[in-house]
Amino acid sequence: MAPPYRKAGQKRRKPRQHSSNATGKSGGRLPANAPPIEVTITGLGGKGDGIGTANYTHHYQTKSHLVFVPNSLPDETIIAQPTSLTGQGIQADLIELQSASPHRKDPDCQAAPACGGCQFQHMKRPAYDAWKGDHVTSILDKHHIKPAEWRATYHAEMNSRRRTRLAFRKRRDDVLIGFRGRASHIIIAPESCVILAPELLECRTQCQDKLLSLLPTGTVGEVEITLCDNGCDVRLVLAEIPQRDILTDLTLAASQTDIIRLSYGTSSDEINLLYVKQTPVIAWQMPDGATSDKVTLAPAPASFLQADSGAETQMKADIFEALSGANAVLDLFCGSGTLSLPLLFQDNPPARLDAYDTGEDAIASFTQMAHHAGHAMRLSAKRRNLFEAPLTDKELEGFDAVIIDPPRAGAAAQMPAIARSQIAKIMMVSCNPYSFAKDATILTQAGYHCRWLRLVDQFLLTAHCELIALFERDEA
Repeated sequence: MAPPYRKAGQKRRKPRQHSSNATGKSGGRLPANAPPIEVTITGLGGKGDGIGTANYTHHYQTKSHLVFVPNSLPDETIIAQPTSLTGQGIQADLIELQSASPHRKDPDCQAAPACGGCQFQHMKRPAYDAWKGDHVTSILDKHHIKPAEWRATYHAEMNSRRRTRLAFRKRRDDVLIGFRGRASHIIIAPESCVILAPELLECRTQCQDKLLSLLPTGTVGEVEITLCDNGCDVRLVLAEIPQRDILTDLTLAASQTDIIRLSYGTSSDEINLLYVKQTPVIAWQMPDGATSDKVTLAPAPASFLQADSGAETQMKADIFEALSGANAVLDLFCGSGTLSLPLLFQDNPPARLDAYDTGEDAIASFTQMAHHAGHAMRLSAKRRNLFEAPLTDKELEGFDAVIIDPPRAGAAAQMPAIARSQIAKIMMVSCNPYSFAKDATILTQAGYHCRWLRLVDQFLLTAHCELIALFERDEA
């Protein structure tokens, strides 16, 4: 597939058409005939966009604006089509590459750069790795977070992503299913995806041909696919519940595919089981030194799993090492026990492991696995919304280690009480460096120091960064 921009000397393409709802002087969507601008890219933003500056005239006023251009790289001179103007700057599309960066390469996937699943298909791997490390360092530096040790970055392998969420639209004659384009509702089919595991791509095709084709024309929604050890677990997220006859047809169709479980709902929280061929199972690899090699998880529909099994194994090993010898451990936002369960398989396991999460099914899975391992008396796993009801100072007493792995928003409600506690070791895991830095600042201001930090690049070729770090108090 040819790139959606031209190189210097090629015939100019017609700019991509946008909606004509131009707004007033405050900015917003710009008209489709807005004149292109020349920009020299000087850096990359947090979302992977190239950033430069350019003079732009809007409502008869010419000003210098920051310009954000996806699919561009530092040291490139480009022609860009402005699409919107906000207080932050101009959003624009790359339409002509006048001079290319030495770090530019051809995408490995035919869907790039239109597909919103990746942001760095056009960037050579060494430059991408360096940018991701520098990006995290710059965020931490701004908050004065200085790890005493930077551990080696974990890099996911190509085609290793084991879960995905794809958008779909049922048309009269076919079904579109894939990733949404960046900042749009356009669905791009990931036919040659280098990120998703091959089994996910095969399951996507089965969903398209066998299941979604049964839905009424005009139906839109999402398909969640999780690769388990014995097959793919699928959930449909729909705007409304299908009629009974369609549900019957979906059940029959699923039985003729390799899908091992099918469920559906109208939101991320609603789950209705429709079909089960086999109970999904995932064998969790235990860290070196554990008393068992593997523990089997039977995930509930829509259970949270780390996107890459190798990244999960690395984080388990880090926590297993750091919290060796801890007697009372607290696991906040615990999920199914991904990070803390291995501690029960130490030669000298914690006498007490308390865990909290909002997911009822996750808590049940965690409890069941601990029971099967003979450690039911050590674990107390409870359902609790830690955003609305964080643990109090009193409830934190008696613990000597904490694992905290909050959603992207961070754990602002919980961190002050942890910072006031006497807990010796805090393992922080985060999928958002910005919220990580804010939460970590609360700890450092209370006398904790970051002993080590590891960047976990499990969302390969995206701007997404996962971090795991150990914080300890200075010895008196």
